[in-house]
Amino acid sequence: MLKIIMIEDEQQIREEVMDWLRFEGYEAFGAENGRVGLEVIQREMPDLIICDIAMPDMDGHEVLIAVRSDVRLNHIPFVFLTADVEHSSVRHGMNMGADDYLTKPFTHAEVLGTIRSRLEKKDNYERKTQTQLNMLTVALSEEREKNLLKSRLVAMFSHDFRNPLSAILSSSNIIRNYEARLTPERK
Repeated sequence: MLKIIMIEDEQQIREEVMDWLRFEGYEAFGAENGRVGLEVIQREMPDLIICDIAMPDMDGHEVLIAVRSDVRLNHIPFVFLTADVEHSSVRHGMNMGADDYLTKPFTHAEVLGTIRSRLEKKDNYERKTQTQLNMLTVALSEEREKNLLKSRLVAMFSHDFRNPLSAILSSSNIIRNYEARLTPERK
């Protein structure tokens, strides 16, 4: 079951959205402010975070910064929930690393559509990453095989060249050491 964290200081909104999520088969967790929300995020490792911006104790921007700076959490889709619909505010949040925005008031369909869209995008990214990882693993395995083959070839050629060279060097040493005793024809 996919986990979704709903960080919202207005209890009625938080409870309503969590009810929608549970009805749709998600495991929903709620938090009344950013600090509590961050604790829940770190404990539950959710698949998606929905977070209000204007909250007491720790606002949504601070939560986003904390999530994006934690290597264990920075891959989690993050959706801002806000009453502020100014383009500059939305752009600021997106530049900080938010994946999407929901503006208040919102509908059940908007929330679920955004969640499905973000989770689908996350799944596609994870599949693409896994495919790339598999390709790199295969390439690394092939490279190791080539290096092993190369090492075996070098060892084989070294051995094959050493035998005739040993005979030549041995004969050369005999000629040098016993030159006085050998006849010119024998040399």
